[in-house]
Amino acid sequence: MNYNEHFNNAVIFSKENDILNKYIELSERKLSKKELNNIIKLAVDYLIDNGFKWSHQIAFKCGAIHYILSEYLSSKNIINEVTIGDLYADGEAWMDYSTIDELLKEAHSPDVNKEINFHCWITLGDGTVLDFTHLAEHYKNSGQCVDIISCLCVIKANTYNPIHYYIPRIVGREYILKSKVFEPNKITVKQLAFC
Repeated sequence: MNYNEHFNNAVIFSKENDILNKYIELSERKLSKKELNNIIKLAVDYLIDNGFKWSHQIAFKCGAIHYILSEYLSSKNIINEVTIGDLYADGEAWMDYSTIDELLKEAHSPDVNKEINFHCWITLGDGTVLDFTHLAEHYKNSGQCVDIISCLCVIKANTYNPIHYYIPRIVGREYILKSKVFEPNKITVKQLAFC
């Protein structure tokens, strides 16, 4: 099954489980190189303008970072959605992921004292993946600090790399809010950059 098929299944699953309010349908039309570069520039500029300059500022904040970026890109009429699922890097699972039942339980009755293990990223309207935090976590774990542009991982729609790939399980910014991974009414974007 390719990424877009996994994504479409995750959309259906998310709607059936009251996580996704709207339906995002992936387009057959692929983003041009210019369009994708413009989206990346918008996202990077937004992060920098809000105080996010270094990898340690976005590491281990995948839910919050991708939530705020998704909201911002949507405000610019760019079709996208936060996507929760499994990341495989160097051919191995990036972490011991929570089960789908644990993720659903957290969405419907969050326990802020309990850690849930998931990764999230942004899926653009053609199925392209934008992930700002995976490499930031890698750099932080290895004691390095790099600029945020060095943290960006882009996987274009309908490309497959058996060493580094994503499997969507849940789709929707709503998941980030329902599970209380990020509560935008309790912290501003600029405050998030310095916590």
